[in-house]
Amino acid sequence: MGCTEKGVIWQMGTFETVPIHLATPPDTYPPIFSSSGQLKVGAAALVGAIAGAVGGATWVASQRFHSSMEAGVTRIAADRAHAEKAKVPAEKPADRKED
Repeated sequence: MGCTEKGVIWQMGTFETVPIHLATPPDTYPPIFSSSGQLKVGAAALVGAIAGAVGGATWVASQRFHSSMEAGVTRIAADRAHAEKAKVPAEKPADRKED
């Protein structure tokens, strides 16, 4: 005789199911069918327009930035222009005396 047999220790057999009493949720849970919280078409259109405006502004702002390659080319051109300006010395007349 084993300890899992009905009537020895347990009052129920091993594979019997227990009936569940009062299987309802408590009153603190929100109701399943609620009339509030419906999304109107106008509100959805407004949210879509705002999201589109934000996305468009983000795209325009991203177009103003240069990639690292474009920035490097611009920097090299600026350095060359500065070097050309530095090569041309300012001419000073040698025979003019200061007072």
